[in-house]
Amino acid sequence: MSIKNELILSYIKELDVGTKISVRRLSEILDVSVGTVYKGIKAAEAQGLVVTKPKSGTFKIDSGVAGEAEPVSLKRAAKFLGLTMIIEPADAERMLSRVVICDGSEKQLRRALSDEPKDNINVLCLVGDRPDMQALVIELGANLMLTGGASAQPLTLIQAERRGLAVISALQDSRTIMMLLEKLHSPAIESTDDAQSWMKMPKYLYSNDVVADWHKLCEDIAIQTYPVVDENLMLCGALDVPKAFAANPSQRISGILRPESQCMHFDCETPMARVAEEMLLSGNSIAAVTDGDKVSGVLDSSDIMRYFMFSGRNGSAPMFESFLEATDVSDTEDEKYYNIRIPNRGVADPSEFTLPVVLTAAMRHAGEILGEGCVIESGTFFASKTIDAHESLMLSSKLTRRGEQGCTLEEEIFDDSCSYTKAILMFTAKQGE
Repeated sequence: MSIKNELILSYIKELDVGTKISVRRLSEILDVSVGTVYKGIKAAEAQGLVVTKPKSGTFKIDSGVAGEAEPVSLKRAAKFLGLTMIIEPADAERMLSRVVICDGSEKQLRRALSDEPKDNINVLCLVGDRPDMQALVIELGANLMLTGGASAQPLTLIQAERRGLAVISALQDSRTIMMLLEKLHSPAIESTDDAQSWMKMPKYLYSNDVVADWHKLCEDIAIQTYPVVDENLMLCGALDVPKAFAANPSQRISGILRPESQCMHFDCETPMARVAEEMLLSGNSIAAVTDGDKVSGVLDSSDIMRYFMFSGRNGSAPMFESFLEATDVSDTEDEKYYNIRIPNRGVADPSEFTLPVVLTAAMRHAGEILGEGCVIESGTFFASKTIDAHESLMLSSKLTRRGEQGCTLEEEIFDDSCSYTKAILMFTAKQGE
């Protein structure tokens, strides 16, 4: 970076938040050309020091992430939101400094990014089905997120890989992605609470595939069924997973299908609260999401956990904290016990709070082990019986595995007569710890 650029950046850093920046005035103060100031402002924008608002001008902003949120890496944001990283660069843990929605012209995109590709390495651009804009994003050195289920040209992917840039795929539109990224550290989503806002890109398993294709697709997933589609992406049944692992690798998938009625599926506009409740109570860890007659996505237990972590249900996290009370059972660092206090008034079905209470207890325990800021990476839930009582319920949280950067907890809700729900949850420590 040139000395003049460093001078401009230093001057901008000293301005008060909210100060409007005039290119011509800055040119006069620092005795540099208007063109140099313009380039300096673009570099400041890439670093998150300023923001340019159409028809309003350029303003100094807080260089930190909005509110009390901390920067998040590209890889962590993609994994936490359940998105697919098509191209993962070696330094995918680099921090995300800015997000740009690319729904305008190429000229507008060039104005939004720095002329120097190295200044855009921490910028993420959201682009729909516009191959020209996708290619330009990579040319300008920014990371690319394909929204709305859009795909990229092979050459664009090759260029991204060569330049060390990330390419992420999302079924959600750019507006939904922006809302989720903004709320990454402030879980209060209000308008993204249906199935299509939380599903991930499906890994299609076709009825004319062979069992070896299934082994390759989901070799590490412990589930009982998996949605199967025909050539037109119509749901035609559910793979019997135990039979699939015992079958000959050349066996046709169509020969080991369960009826379609045994495959849990939801319309894409089904409220997520209902999806979560039905998946939990049925014991299913995966469900298909349909748009009309076609399968458009899948939801699994990790997506349900993300939904509750971001949005809560019928209240915020502190509400569920109040459901957990200390017990007379001696706690250790590896093992915690709580009484579950579910209000008798206003709660017709205690089972609807099962998942958020389990997550709250697990987050509390994991926080004591790994420190504040730890996050759930994945997990599995099992509901053996519907909870039909408000009293005598207990919850145990047991550490089953611990590493330098993570741990695994086993959660269980039970009473004197039986076990109602179990969960195995994997956590990772906050970045940098």
